[in-house]
Amino acid sequence: MSDFALTWSPRSGRVRAFHMDTEQHVSTTFSATIPSTGITIAGNWRADNANEQRSTLSLHAHDEIPQILAEGWKLWGKDLPNRLKGPFAFCLLDISQKKLFAARDAFGGEPLFIAQHDNQIALASGPKIARSCVGLGSSPHLGLIADYLRGEITTTTGTFHKDLERLPPAHTIEIDASLARSVTRYYNLQDVPLGASEPDPFDRVRELLDTEIRLCGANADHVGI
Repeated sequence: MSDFALTWSPRSGRVRAFHMDTEQHVSTTFSATIPSTGITIAGNWRADNANEQRSTLSLHAHDEIPQILAEGWKLWGKDLPNRLKGPFAFCLLDISQKKLFAARDAFGGEPLFIAQHDNQIALASGPKIARSCVGLGSSPHLGLIADYLRGEITTTTGTFHKDLERLPPAHTIEIDASLARSVTRYYNLQDVPLGASEPDPFDRVRELLDTEIRLCGANADHVGI
């Protein structure tokens, strides 16, 4: 399993990003500060089109994922998630804009949790790590747990812990220096146009499934389904 987190305290200016791999496999998790951009970034992206983006952004073959995302942010801004292929969840702090930006892939292949306490906010791959980054204990959200047991979950952002939220798939979040949040949906399947020249849908689904299995098989902690 791989974890990542980015913590920001606007009042003190403290920024911390890290990642850790607990198993031996091909890691897709990263964290870095890019000096040329002033951007600190952490996340997980399988990077199915990394080479394509390196070419588009005039980067070198040895430039790693954080550099691709940082340069992509500079060029495309909040449209960056639409340029990425493969499951992802990432967060970046652009200190020049005093803005924290994060996104999840359209189908929720990678999780992203948000915890906030005492003028400090953390975005992380797991609930425990997000809470610990800002010094929050485990306080159960009894109302949401009761809804779950009744089979009546309606929230896409709530969790079983108070003061902990999750970013829904296909959404971005922007957080400013006052820690005000703006959540936006960037992808909707219903908006995808259906072209008359599209190949047979059944063959296309089989082709996509075969590709997904092949790509997921490259990582020991992913199941190709």
